[in-house]
Formats: sequence, C-alpha cells, structure tokens
Amino acid sequence: MHRIKGDKMDTTKNVDMDEKVIIYTTINFNNEQFPEVDEAEVGEKVIIILEVECIAIRKGNEWQGSTTDKKAHATYKITKVGMCDMEEENPMDTFEEDYAQKRSDGNNKK
Repeated sequence: MHRIKGDKMDTTKNVDMDEKVIIYTTINFNNEQFPEVDEAEVGEKVIIILEVECIAIRKGNEWQGSTTDKKAHATYKITKVGMCDMEEENPMDTFEEDYAQKRSDGNNKK
C-alpha cells in the first residue's frame, strides 16, 4: 500500500486562520452501501478494499488555475467496497472468500 500525503492548503488568506492546513482525500459510505459502518468507531484504523473504475484523467491543478502543477490526477467511480481483517498476517489473501461469506450470511438475516 502507498501512504497518502495530504495536500497543503494555504489558509493565510482567511481571516480566522493563520496557518497551512493539510487536507486528506476522504470517502463517505452509508450502512446500506457498506454495512460495517454500523460498527465503525472514530479513530479506528481499518483496511478497506475498493473496486474502482477510472472515469477521468488530467494533469495540472485545474481548480486553482496553476500552470506549474504537473501532477497527474485520476477520478475513480467506486463499484465495490469491503473490509479486511487487520489481525491476519496477509489480509488480502483471504479477503474475497471471507467477505463473500460474510455478505451472504448478512443477507440471510431477517
């Protein structure tokens, strides 16, 4: 996995803030999309697996009009989501099988 570095946002132009803030990429799910939301705790770290489809690619910073930003950016549509067991030595190895079983058990509850 790659560690994500947040983007530094200059807030010195705002009256209430006099420092730079680091903004991280975030995702939001409800419990219909991702049932594990019901068991989530603030501050808890988990491994979430996403299946995504790339829907756009661009270079540069189109939001701030900067011509010096040469970073490539991609936009993805999330098509599947799941969670790995953090206790496993190689959680990715058994993810598909375990998650399929967990989902099928959850769908049989009344």
